[in-house]
Amino acid sequence: MHKNRIVFILLFFFFCVAGKVIAEDDFPKYGVTLGNPWLGVKYTPLSLLSLEFRTTFDPEVKIASFRGNCIFCRKNPFQVFAGLEYGMIKFNMPDISGSGTMITPFFGSEYAISHRLSLAADIGYSWIRLESGNASLSGPEYVFNIWLVLYPFAKPKEAKKPASKTENIQPRKVTAPH
Repeated sequence: MHKNRIVFILLFFFFCVAGKVIAEDDFPKYGVTLGNPWLGVKYTPLSLLSLEFRTTFDPEVKIASFRGNCIFCRKNPFQVFAGLEYGMIKFNMPDISGSGTMITPFFGSEYAISHRLSLAADIGYSWIRLESGNASLSGPEYVFNIWLVLYPFAKPKEAKKPASKTENIQPRKVTAPH
């Protein structure tokens, strides 16, 4: 498990450096994500990097996860991303209780419905480890997520004004004959 955390930190650092090199400022920085049964906060510090904290609101299974993803293709209204998620799990059901972790590499897409609302989905291959008393269980599982992203502070993009014909004319230098 310790090796997985080191790999996660190195990947996170790589995405931060890569995003800093090719940064842009034409994207909403803060968002609220709403899935079933979780709620998250999204922060996009760079045009290529998005970070998100998620927590579930199920009383029997509580998962707090952190995900980082690299946005590697942006074509309005779509963006395609891939990343890594790490989560801590606590479960308390009538028959069993315990804790665990999960690590999920994933890829997905986000579709902008408007400048303040988008629909996103991803699929990942999660490695989940659960422990309860002396019993332990671990294994892989495919995970599919679909959620809404609300950008409450996003400003509408201004339409580019076409240049008038006179703005594109360059003055010519006139020289007198010698």
